[in-house]
Amino acid sequence: MATNTPLTIDMITKRALATLHGELIFPGMINRQYDNSFATTGAKIGSDLRIRKPAQYTTALGKVAIAQNSVEQETTLKVDKQRHVMLEFGSAEMTLSIDDYEDRFLRPAMEQMASDMEQDVYGVVAEVGNTIVQPTSLTLKDALLAGAKMTAGTTSMSDRYLITNPFDMVDIVDSLKSVFQDSTEIASQYKKGIMGVSAGFDWYQSNRLPLITIGADVAGAVNGNPAEGFTSLAVTGFGANQVIQAGTTFTIAGVNAVQVETKADLGVSYQFAVLESVTLDGTGAGTLTINPVFATGARKNVTALPTDLAVITLSGSANTTYRQSIAFQRDAFTMATADLVLPSGGAKGSRSLQDGISMRINKDWDITNDNDICRADILYGYKCLRPEYATKIWIPNV
Repeated sequence: MATNTPLTIDMITKRALATLHGELIFPGMINRQYDNSFATTGAKIGSDLRIRKPAQYTTALGKVAIAQNSVEQETTLKVDKQRHVMLEFGSAEMTLSIDDYEDRFLRPAMEQMASDMEQDVYGVVAEVGNTIVQPTSLTLKDALLAGAKMTAGTTSMSDRYLITNPFDMVDIVDSLKSVFQDSTEIASQYKKGIMGVSAGFDWYQSNRLPLITIGADVAGAVNGNPAEGFTSLAVTGFGANQVIQAGTTFTIAGVNAVQVETKADLGVSYQFAVLESVTLDGTGAGTLTINPVFATGARKNVTALPTDLAVITLSGSANTTYRQSIAFQRDAFTMATADLVLPSGGAKGSRSLQDGISMRINKDWDITNDNDICRADILYGYKCLRPEYATKIWIPNV
């Protein structure tokens, strides 16, 4: 009679990571090319990864040339989130086959870990300024406009994705069902709720996308004259003690967006993103944290700097909560994971790496209760690298 081979920590780790990898949606679509910088034993929580962005230049006409400094942009990705899950079971379960063990223990644990990681990583959506506010339901035109905004930001046409809230996916799939000629494809839409490829995007759905709420006052003003490259904006004239949530976007009168390469005026207002939630004071004044703003040079992203008392208008309607969809190209965002140290002493540990995701599982034995204890850990961080490579679509959450 055949007997099962006792499970080893290496077998459990590899199967757990493979299961987690298969459950991740958004983190599986974004850039993870920087992970190898952390592939060293003993990386600690809080380690910073310095990420280089491509250098930007300006050109000129004529015979005489003026030299430019080649200054590379850098940003910091902090690897400071250690997510774990504990599994405890009797020694008898360690004699199960790896398939049975996965079905009974690993899959439920890894599905929960993937779900929680996904919700964490969606935090990068807050850094995106491009926003389309749709008053009723998601339409194909919204997707096309999102793509146009991204293309204006010199976004590559490859590896474009659009993730929607499941309720918005219902509207878009229903409205576009007639464009698919293959009856099997149409049937698949209703069965899975996934549309496939349209408007230049691969479409997915997720119930982990965060909601965004706009406060009672959508109009205010700039307080002062910010300098070139500013990342903090003093504001005034909003409602007393109003909360401006991270991910809120806004425009400023007289400040237009430019084409990233030519620096030509696009004729539309530049959309700023609030990076951190802030509660304004009793007079409706406070300071918003935003991405760097430049009106000159190779990093120019606006036609002019804001001026004192220029009108600020928040995207969306007052006292309204919106569902968010996110259209993006894979290089808009990145996620990095780091190796965690293996245990010393009596505990056993194993690490596994798959497609840029590193997982560690430690295993020990509770001698009193005759239980095996496994702990799975992932140390990770995430960052928005190119906000112009993405666009948010807001739908009222009613």
